[in-house]
Amino acid sequence: DPQAHTAFLTTSRLLAREAGLRPGEQAVIVNGRLIGPFSPPSEFVSEDFAMLETYEMKKRVRRVAQAIEDVLADGTELDALAYANLVSVASSIIYADQQPDPSEAGLFDSAPRARTSNYRLLSGSY
Repeated sequence: DPQAHTAFLTTSRLLAREAGLRPGEQAVIVNGRLIGPFSPPSEFVSEDFAMLETYEMKKRVRRVAQAIEDVLADGTELDALAYANLVSVASSIIYADQQPDPSEAGLFDSAPRARTSNYRLLSGSY
């Protein structure tokens, strides 16, 4: 479908421009984060995707997914797409919250904000 192809290319170009990628640069976006750009001779192959998925699950997604499952233990059912979207958005928000504000670090050379475990105070029953 030529129309769908044109729409895909237009969207891809807009996304690349918003991500700060120059023509020819390659990158991967995962959970709202840009991985890359990769140098031209580098390739991001299927094994790299598998490793990235394992890393994301271990560092960001698993705990968020468990917390969501605890909250949904009251019998609330989500289809696979809604669940995936919820976990993705929640893990991205939590990760972004843990990052230092670049304007503060740049101006005052302040240390990154300390990580907290306040989420553990949630009972899980809502």
